[in-house]
Amino acid sequence: MYEKKIHIKRDNITLNGMLFIPTSEKPYLAVIIAHGLPSIPLPVEEKGYDILGRKIAALGVVSIIFNFSGCKGSGGFFSIQNWVKDLEIVSEYIGNLKEVALSQIAYLAFSMGTIPTIYLVAHQDQASKLYPKFLIICACPANLSDARLKDLRLGIHLTSQTGGIQIKKDYDKEILSEFKEYMPIRWIAHISSPKFILHGGNDDLINVKNAHDLYEKAKDPKELIILKNAGHKLRQDQSALHKIFEIIKKNIKFQ
Repeated sequence: MYEKKIHIKRDNITLNGMLFIPTSEKPYLAVIIAHGLPSIPLPVEEKGYDILGRKIAALGVVSIIFNFSGCKGSGGFFSIQNWVKDLEIVSEYIGNLKEVALSQIAYLAFSMGTIPTIYLVAHQDQASKLYPKFLIICACPANLSDARLKDLRLGIHLTSQTGGIQIKKDYDKEILSEFKEYMPIRWIAHISSPKFILHGGNDDLINVKNAHDLYEKAKDPKELIILKNAGHKLRQDQSALHKIFEIIKKNIKFQ
């Protein structure tokens, strides 16, 4: 396996992360990993996402991890709009790699990272070479109530105060309206790719009802996978990882 640190320019900021490329066979699929809202002020390379990236690459596909705008390890400021732009530029970077075949990109998104992922794909041209082969959607906050959005607003401020993210001073005025606009429940029906919706039955942060609502709104092909003993952080749950790897392996193709 070959791995390297990456530095991707978007406007006037740099997004940093890691790229993992298998050497045994020429990959035909690339998995873009989108992290959630940081709970601790560390880049993804220091929080175990590098281990996940290596395990996925060991399956015979390219994988990439990166830090969204406003998070440790990258520049800029946090907002969902910025995260959509980040994901778009990272997708273009992956799509231009010689090791990645056209039309063989997939997304593995966790928690907050599912919001820009679903929004971006919903607004992509389905004929585009970057339109994903499939999406794995983990612990998605699909349809938050006004009360939960206010809790999220508070959580964003607390995360900012502890150094997990950077936000602009005037972003507070936009938080609620932005999240309402980008809510996955509004956009999931626009995605034609296969969707694998994973959620922990014991998720104490995002109620499992979100997964059922998202699944109901999504169009076929789709699959709902409730891991009854799992919590919110599915990338740290062995049953969830087993399912994620199983999905990827079933969808690998080589030239």
